[in-house]
Amino acid sequence: MTSELKYFTAASYSPQTGLGVIAIKKVFNNVETDYIHVYKGLKNSELEKVGIKLCVYNRNTEHADTYANVFTDCESSIHNLNFPNVSLNWIKGHMPKKDRISENDKYFREVDIKARKELRKLVAIQNNEF
Repeated sequence: MTSELKYFTAASYSPQTGLGVIAIKKVFNNVETDYIHVYKGLKNSELEKVGIKLCVYNRNTEHADTYANVFTDCESSIHNLNFPNVSLNWIKGHMPKKDRISENDKYFREVDIKARKELRKLVAIQNNEF
């Protein structure tokens, strides 16, 4: 069993509604935990930064003694951010299945799909399309 702490975060934004969704997957001791956060008024790159900060906050409050890796596909969001005992990592998103070979790719794909799926649900509800 590994005690490695990893977070995978992805965001999706609807300019039509101003709604945004952040999906996060935490993997620790082979246990996966999913989180969804909904925001209004934050655009995509802002949402990505908030997702990273939520991961760091979770690490600081629940796993303060554990080094963490945070993965996002928004390369611009990891620039100029620096947190003690946290490594921010860019991961390529939207890869064809044949190219998703690592476990990290699999986890990231899950949060990426979850963020888009949850946003589509919220937009449909707001537009009374259900």
